This record gives sequence, C-alpha cells and structure tokens, in this order.
Amino acid sequence: MREAERKAQLEKEREKLKKKDFKCSFSAPKKDWSIYGGWVNAYEPINKGRLGSSQEWSIEKLNNYHY
Repeated sequence: MREAERKAQLEKEREKLKKKDFKCSFSAPKKDWSIYGGWVNAYEPINKGRLGSSQEWSIEKLNNYHY
C-alpha cells in the first residue's frame, strides 16, 4: 500500500521535472557607485590629514616576549 503511494508520488514529481524548462540567463551585476565615495586625486598622498606614520615598517620596535 505504502509502496504504491510512493511510486505514484515519484511519478508525479518526475512529470513535473520533465515539464519544467530551466532557463538560466546571466546578466552583469549592477554596481552601486555611491558606496565608493568620491574620486581620488592621484597627486595627493592617500593618508593626508591622518595622524600617524606612513612608514611604520622603518621604525625599529623592541618586541619583548615573556613566556
């Protein structure tokens, strides 16, 4: 009894899958330009107006590790 119901249900599902036409279309994603802020001037430094060193790699640091 249960097996017959299961077979009938599987047949219905297979018919639905055969009838469905899967259409896939690709389109380029639309960019939201408002999240990028303003334009950058190539002739000014990127960290202008910010405090701190732009070359932290050149500063010698003493790393004392205590285990």
